[in-house]
Amino acid sequence: AHPGHYAVMWTPRLTDEEDSSLAAARMATWGILERAVADARTDASDDEEAHDSAYAAFAIVHGLAGIWLSGATPPPPDPDSRARAIVRHLAFETL
Repeated sequence: AHPGHYAVMWTPRLTDEEDSSLAAARMATWGILERAVADARTDASDDEEAHDSAYAAFAIVHGLAGIWLSGATPPPPDPDSRARAIVRHLAFETL
């Protein structure tokens, strides 16, 4: 885990919003997430559904990170494994 990286993501004043390479990196990263989610979701009927699933995955993972980093709840002994288990449960068993 990299708390400093997470903090920079959510603190716009720490980045140069006019930096075209930052915008390109964001778009490339989002594209990777969308493709990975679309590949995993064989039941996604269209691009919009895959896009929504990518947002859900992003929200789940970053929500967990925020909860654990803020101290709202203590992080589990192995946050990566716990996050994978939670995502698997929510994304593939509940939805």
